[in-house]
Amino acid sequence: MVLKVKRTSCWNRLCTWFIFSEGTKVLAKGYVMKQLAISFWGYLHDMNKKWLWKGQDLTKQYHITEAPWARFHVTRDSDDSKAKSKVASELTKRNRYHHHLGTGGYKAKIPK
Repeated sequence: MVLKVKRTSCWNRLCTWFIFSEGTKVLAKGYVMKQLAISFWGYLHDMNKKWLWKGQDLTKQYHITEAPWARFHVTRDSDDSKAKSKVASELTKRNRYHHHLGTGGYKAKIPK
């Protein structure tokens, strides 16, 4: 989960680049927060799959210090995390029909 301070910081930075017409700022903020969550999930997924599972050190390639990488490594390499991952993997293997609706799901596709 992204800290509220970071989310607010991202939103404030974005507001310096755009001018919103009256009544659209609330809609834009909702959309931005949703996209931030999706992007953050994707970032964690990439770190886990492309770096941690392969046993590579991310700190040599990107601007991430040792301490956050070590914390991420501990949380993703724990027995609890591995058990959750295995359960989720088994559930996914049972799916007969994989959805192609995206993160919004069926509800977001009804108007389209």
